[in-house]
Amino acid sequence: MKHSLFGFRPTRHLALGLGAAGLVLGASGATAAATALIQPAGALSVQVPAVAVREQNVNSAGRIRVALPKTSVGVNGTVAVSNLPVNSAGRVQTQNGNGTAELAQTSWGATFSSAPTVLVDVTGSGIFKGANLSDFANSGCLAIQGSIDGMGFYYQINAAMDIGGNSAVLGGSASGGQARLWFMPPGGLPFHHSLLVEASYACGGTTTGFAQAFYTLSA
Repeated sequence: MKHSLFGFRPTRHLALGLGAAGLVLGASGATAAATALIQPAGALSVQVPAVAVREQNVNSAGRIRVALPKTSVGVNGTVAVSNLPVNSAGRVQTQNGNGTAELAQTSWGATFSSAPTVLVDVTGSGIFKGANLSDFANSGCLAIQGSIDGMGFYYQINAAMDIGGNSAVLGGSASGGQARLWFMPPGGLPFHHSLLVEASYACGGTTTGFAQAFYTLSA
């Protein structure tokens, strides 16, 4: 039998070569290598399934957490603090509003009319603790009014008797020829900019009585 010019048949050499390549690549992707060897160039197309990726660094609201630096943060420009509570000196208030206890009151038997009698008119921050009124004429028309940071309030003795009864928060009573009103909100009502408390007579004319207002003013 005659051999080829190089001493062996070309078809047998090619088969041995493919077998050797399969053995070498068998440990690291023999399937893909074999497919590439038997398919024409450009015929291999691998479809990778889509995998959902879930962000792990989220809070309960689904928002990505952002770590804030523990050191001071530099600011370029200015920072507006007009909406922050300030004390009487115009400095930003950093306390919780508990400060020096204050009491404002009229003289016993003071005269009240429709023109408000000012009990408290302060700027700054603190807590309005409450107020009480006594109407010596038992008319039920004496009222306490005012505003906290510009938000007004109004309570009349008659309404307190009808609505609040003898509750610890808002109440009224009538005894000994006098009508009495008290307004004592639990924990008080904080104010950050201003507190105004007044007493007035809502029935026309005048009456005599007594008024008190309690509050704290932060230093």
